[in-house]
Amino acid sequence: MTEALPTLLFVAIVLGYSLWQGFRHESSTVGLNGFFLMNKSLHAKALGTSFVASNISVATVVLALGVVGYNFGFWGAVWITICWISGILLFAYLIGKEPVREYLRVGHTLHEFIGEHYDQPGRLPIVRLAASALTVIVFWGTIGIEFFAGFLVFTKLGGGPSPMLIALVIAAVIILYTIKGGYRAATIADWPRLILVCIGFLILGVIAFRIQQTSTPGAEPLFSLSSLSRIPPVWAFASIITLVPVQLSGMDMWQRCVAAEGNISAIRRGLFLSLPLNLLWLVPAYVGALAKSLNYTPAHVNYVVLEILDQIKPFIGQWWEWIVQPLLYGSLVATMASTIDTLLMSLIFTFMYDMYGTFKRIDYSTLSETEEADLVVRSKFWTGMLGLSSLFIVFVGLFMATLYDLIVTSFALQIILFCPVLFVILTPKRDLTKRRILAFIGLAAGFFAAIGTIILYLTMIGDPRVLSAAPIAAFAATLIFYLILVLLSPKAKESTTIERDSESA
Repeated sequence: MTEALPTLLFVAIVLGYSLWQGFRHESSTVGLNGFFLMNKSLHAKALGTSFVASNISVATVVLALGVVGYNFGFWGAVWITICWISGILLFAYLIGKEPVREYLRVGHTLHEFIGEHYDQPGRLPIVRLAASALTVIVFWGTIGIEFFAGFLVFTKLGGGPSPMLIALVIAAVIILYTIKGGYRAATIADWPRLILVCIGFLILGVIAFRIQQTSTPGAEPLFSLSSLSRIPPVWAFASIITLVPVQLSGMDMWQRCVAAEGNISAIRRGLFLSLPLNLLWLVPAYVGALAKSLNYTPAHVNYVVLEILDQIKPFIGQWWEWIVQPLLYGSLVATMASTIDTLLMSLIFTFMYDMYGTFKRIDYSTLSETEEADLVVRSKFWTGMLGLSSLFIVFVGLFMATLYDLIVTSFALQIILFCPVLFVILTPKRDLTKRRILAFIGLAAGFFAAIGTIILYLTMIGDPRVLSAAPIAAFAATLIFYLILVLLSPKAKESTTIERDSESA
């Protein structure tokens, strides 16, 4: 316990800062606008910082990219970083196209946008509800993946409390400050956490470089172009299909843009300022690739980054216990918090605005103060319920799937929403509402294609190529139905964009 004490104290400071931000902004969450930051000005730098801090996360980077580096080499990580940055650039370009540009100025959610262009007025908005359900499932699962990653991280903290207990405490703190401070607390808290994340990544890189310099070179040079042969073509193609569309199909990105009042120039400036920091993705991949180059065999591939760190402890001595380990674990918790609070707010916004509000036929622009306060209370209740219930994914990860399997599943489901948005942009002269059943079937087809492929992989085959095929299957199934939908849709007599009052809530 003595060795783990400095690390646990520093982690407590990181969580305490976030908790302080939550209580600090509690007074601004009395209304829906305050809790969700609906059409409130968000500075471009805050937007970019929030985006990077949320995506440089424990699950998707520190552990999963270590797996990528170990399995596919350093150049595999370079490839997915290129795909990810390409997705950001595509997102920055498409949000400037109509009707997305105008919608971000006065709208609220990704699913509302989809519903406006595929559902028929006066009828049950089945496309909007299906799109909303997809986001709820994906974000709920992704939050659980982050908690699972936290559990994995603390299994390597020798002498500390139970990893499950630590994961529960971290979950409780993140959910509590999100309930208290809403979207503003989740965003404002990101910039100091991002600084800590960068420090942690730099330390990780220095440690890996030190190990490389003091170890016998492997049979294959770490950065040799010959290692490109380790990248499977199916996996490389799946990376394009997965990482390029994922920004446009993510409700968290749309919520940030709406919070910035649809100011496209400010949004793009925030995104472009954050681009260089995405190169930090290469650090954990470098660690994983180094482990493979040195013929190191981890007890489990999920732990490859953490086990490599164990190799450097003898060279650092007391510095490890009092400085290096606390900074590394503190940065891991900071990244996890940055991801979970943002996803949790987007999840609850989707659940309350797109699903609960639709079924209850709530007009958010005409709510009284009492009605609005009641909805905020309900939102906070569901923030706690859905946040805590996502811990179920930890048990799924322990008994059924690896961290990498879960992440691929999450991305495969999220990119299903790319096609509905893309075809609205590409076919402005088509009345897509006439084929709303096809739009609904297209979303369902993508969902079942992804889930079916994952089940096949987990229960019968176990071939990594089948896992890589999950996002391809989901994207292809959705694309086919939406192509048919567009071809069968009549020309629009007038714009299908619903005009809204920009002053509405």
